[in-house]
Amino acid sequence: ASWRDAALTLRFPSGAARSVHVDIFEKLGSASVSLAGASAWQGGGRTAAINIPRDGGTDMQLDLDLQAEDSCERGKDPRPAQQEAALKALEYMERTGMQQILATMVQALMVQQPEDPFSFIQEFITEQKGAWKAATAVVATKAAPAAADVRAEGGMPDLTGHFSLMAEALKRNPAMYDELKDKTTKMGVSFAEVIQPGIQNRGHRMIKTAGLVAGDAECYDVFAPMFRAVVGLRQRDAAPVACQPFALDATLVDSSPLDVEGKYVNGVQVRLNRNIEALRFPPTCSLEERRAVERTLVGALIDFGGALKGSYHPLAGSFSFPPQPGGMDAAQEAELEAKRALFYEPDSAIAISSGVSRDWPDARGVFATADCRFWAWLNEEDHIRLFSAEDTADLHGAFARLCAAETAL
Repeated sequence: ASWRDAALTLRFPSGAARSVHVDIFEKLGSASVSLAGASAWQGGGRTAAINIPRDGGTDMQLDLDLQAEDSCERGKDPRPAQQEAALKALEYMERTGMQQILATMVQALMVQQPEDPFSFIQEFITEQKGAWKAATAVVATKAAPAAADVRAEGGMPDLTGHFSLMAEALKRNPAMYDELKDKTTKMGVSFAEVIQPGIQNRGHRMIKTAGLVAGDAECYDVFAPMFRAVVGLRQRDAAPVACQPFALDATLVDSSPLDVEGKYVNGVQVRLNRNIEALRFPPTCSLEERRAVERTLVGALIDFGGALKGSYHPLAGSFSFPPQPGGMDAAQEAELEAKRALFYEPDSAIAISSGVSRDWPDARGVFATADCRFWAWLNEEDHIRLFSAEDTADLHGAFARLCAAETAL
């Protein structure tokens, strides 16, 4: 076919159809319409009349009704349903741990390059399924198993089939077990409580968790050989007595936008974990100590002002906070959950065996500002976790707020 001497090739699908319907459109013309001052069209707009010249005929005149977008409409989330579905899928993968498991499996597959990749994957999934069943059984108990008495006579526990970094460190240096097994901190934290997560959970050879926890600040000194060995295995290039540097100074963070065009970054979030040195940490603290942490931190947080001013909401079912016995109501819980500022009872075998879920939900809660750009978790896995978030790519602003909160605290 041809149109004005310009060749036009049309391709039609083959099949039993005897005819194909073809629509051919003609461009009538074009014109430019000025949108100058559109930002000032509050609650209205304007009408633009334009002429479109036509070859050999009468010009076409069009009236365009231009309206400013309603501010409420501008505030709505423009993301399509496909992206929302992708975010939900990502949240599911993170919540169930499948993202890390699959990533580890693929990485191991590429490194080892087994002759039979299907058998390798099958074995990996079978081991993960066994670990999941074991975790489910532990979760059903809703309590942390008692720490084994490592101070009893006898040698190091049998760590065959245990794959945590703690287990690897003891396998490499069994003498370290005899060196530390009878030691305790001044607050009474024992070596058994420190290594309990790695004793109670075998783990997986390709997903190595730390396998130990600090019961108080002194653990890092009393059981220093153990912690240094684990850090060395996790960070191969770490110096034996290296101290982790940190600088809570927002001026050191580049204030340039992460996403200049605003197309790729939906938001940013930074967090900071802290514990009170004078009290035992969540894995080993008593009910009274946990409540003391809540009283101390809430007393400091409610004095925050300005952009950090907020309110404290104990978890539903907690009776440790006198102003709100029984904890937050369903509406408060739903609001915090919608903003991803709510935390839940641990359901992993490692977390439960560490002791952080004891007496749940007593003395646990969330402090949050009205806009939920800053919030804090109390007595989750640490005494406090501080969060700062932005719905834009303003990482500098989020970090500056976090620094201000840590300084005020």
